Amino acid sequence: MVKSTRTGKKTTISKAILDGLAQDGGLYVFENIKQLNLSHLNDKSYAEVATKVFKHFLDEFDSKKVKNIVHQTYESELFKPSPVALKFKDKFGYLNLYNGETFAFKDMALSVLPQLIEEAKNINSIKQNNLVLTATSGDTGSAALSGFKWLKDDHVFVLYPTIGVSQFQELQMTSFSSDNLHVFAIDGNFDECQTIVKKLFNELKTTHIQLTSANSINIGRIIPQVAYYVYAYLKALKANKLKDKKQINFCVPTGNFGNIYAGYLAKKLGVPIHKLLIASNQNDVLDEFFKTGQYTINRSLVKTMSPSMDIIISSNLERYLYDILDGNTAKVKSLMTKLQNDKSIQLKEIKNDTTFYSNSATEKETLKTIRQTFSNEKELLDPHTAVAKTVYNKYLKETNDDTFTVIVSTASPFKFSDVVMRALGIEKKETLKESIQSLANYSKMSVDSRIWDILKNKTTKTPLEKSDAVTYLKKVIGDIDENQSSRN
Repeated sequence: MVKSTRTGKKTTISKAILDGLAQDGGLYVFENIKQLNLSHLNDKSYAEVATKVFKHFLDEFDSKKVKNIVHQTYESELFKPSPVALKFKDKFGYLNLYNGETFAFKDMALSVLPQLIEEAKNINSIKQNNLVLTATSGDTGSAALSGFKWLKDDHVFVLYPTIGVSQFQELQMTSFSSDNLHVFAIDGNFDECQTIVKKLFNELKTTHIQLTSANSINIGRIIPQVAYYVYAYLKALKANKLKDKKQINFCVPTGNFGNIYAGYLAKKLGVPIHKLLIASNQNDVLDEFFKTGQYTINRSLVKTMSPSMDIIISSNLERYLYDILDGNTAKVKSLMTKLQNDKSIQLKEIKNDTTFYSNSATEKETLKTIRQTFSNEKELLDPHTAVAKTVYNKYLKETNDDTFTVIVSTASPFKFSDVVMRALGIEKKETLKESIQSLANYSKMSVDSRIWDILKNKTTKTPLEKSDAVTYLKKVIGDIDENQSSRN
């Protein structure tokens, strides 16, 4: 069973995946998490480890169907050459999660979420088609569109901000536009896109379609992400990288707190995680919170070179607040109401938790890390991963902790070629295609053929004014709902 963070109201995992957001405005969390027997997973493939993790959380789902979903996804052509890639150095390593169709870690979850939603509908005898509402800071949108494109009777609405999204990310999203895949540019930032989606969830009343979300507010997004923390630990253990205590650290570039929250759940499953390192860019609201207990969202969003982390309101933090407050849903609801009204909360309980370390990276530090990492290791980092590497270096300097640390690498460097080229001192070319080819030549790295296919697209999106977006989208969704009625 799962329950809402704000009232404690319980529901099944299948219904939670379908709802996305709890009716009381809270997020769903697991009522109890039993530890997983990790010893049985040694030498298993990624799909085998993921299947075990999925079954552990999806106890309501048919085991054979879960196994089929996982294996058919992670062993398919969607991931080349494999779902994840681990590169171990002496004291640290990289967990590369960008082998999917849209070259970002979001593929790891969003490639399976549509199938989980379909199975959840079967469990609950729901015949309605889905309408998936999603806000994106850059990568979630294209991954959601890619995941749901096979379900022609479902509709996907992706809202992305005009502020901060890279040219490559925008090309990816707009290339998916079709009769059932809808992409909207919003004249604003990610937080404003996310607010619009939450407002639609709270106010829309559909009769003939099932509303759900592909954002990490949906607990179905979090479950697949837990699997790669378990897998990385097992591989590090097998490679004899862990010390006597057999503990491990993970350093995660963090914006909406979903990816690192999955690591937190992995720790609850029994993965011996010593520290989870929160890596923020200059939008360092999470760093400030974990250092001081003060969480303030009344601040300007900074446009950075790591746009997927340009977030002030970290939705998944609410799930962590539920835990740090020992499941006191009234206190969580009070805090979230206060945050909405006063734009700031103070939480002294944060100082009682030693699981997390936090720090941030400036733009200058990010560029320096990309340059030094390529010079010293011949590893090409995207700016989000470079933020994590910067924070790991700071952690090492501050603590001298020799626990083996896995840096979570979340996106292909070719998605952010302009930033990487700037860091390496490579002259930017006239077109994006020429820039990527130049970076490939310089780094002696091959470019996935799917990237060249994306670059053939053009984007001609006219942004919606954020003040008009809710009204406009309600009308569009209402028309779809009405048309669905005539088809039934």
